[in-house]
Amino acid sequence: VHQPSRTNAVLNAGTSTSFDVIVEAPSNAQGGDRGPTITPVIQSQRSFMEIHGHDFDRLRVNTFYDIKIEGLELPQKLTPGQTNEIPMRITNLGNGESSANITLPNLPESWTWWLTNEDGDPIEDHVELTAPYDLGDVMIFSIWLHLPNDEGAGEFHTIEVTATSTLGQDLNDMDNHIEFTIITSSIRIPVLTSGNQSGEVESGGLGFAESTLSNLGNAVDDRLKVKASLSVHPPNDNIVAFFTINGGDREMKQEIPVQLLPNQ
Repeated sequence: VHQPSRTNAVLNAGTSTSFDVIVEAPSNAQGGDRGPTITPVIQSQRSFMEIHGHDFDRLRVNTFYDIKIEGLELPQKLTPGQTNEIPMRITNLGNGESSANITLPNLPESWTWWLTNEDGDPIEDHVELTAPYDLGDVMIFSIWLHLPNDEGAGEFHTIEVTATSTLGQDLNDMDNHIEFTIITSSIRIPVLTSGNQSGEVESGGLGFAESTLSNLGNAVDDRLKVKASLSVHPPNDNIVAFFTINGGDREMKQEIPVQLLPNQ
């Protein structure tokens, strides 16, 4: 509390004057803290009479909001078809309680995402932070991203994460936004499924069984080999088997190299 701007004043009968008292809050003052009680005391230099004014006790520290968000050990690649974790940290640099909405703008519509806290419990799209003196001003959380299987391999994606204060205007919004670029990794997911087949075959007739080999990944799979075999019970040497791939004849019991494009 600084002394009044005027230490002496001349007052004639029927006149008035004013003075200022400067109160400076410390840099670590917390929102809502009470300021000092100001009691003006005036002493006449002629009569030495002291006059005490009414106490002024309405000073309170204003609350300001300042959220900072940053990434922790950001992954180099995102794997389609799997859940990818992106660890983050959010800090309350303000002087009171704070709340912030977490958003991922411009994310592809086919992607899904959600948030969990440090213990793995799900949280909503916003986080609550205490004032620094309550030791809850820093939160570690994770963003989980799920990409579809057909997301192209080797593509660069810029991920944007924004924290917006919900209680008031942020003092410094330059650190409320972070963006980083991650490449999608190559995945190959071969899947073999049964198709149409004959139920019964008469003697001298023709029966068939179809299977479909698919690549559900996002990259060319050129390391596949297909082999067909036939077993008969009881044994019968008169049964002849034919093996075709996409209509072309192939040898039975031989490994046939097959190449599948993404999603073929």
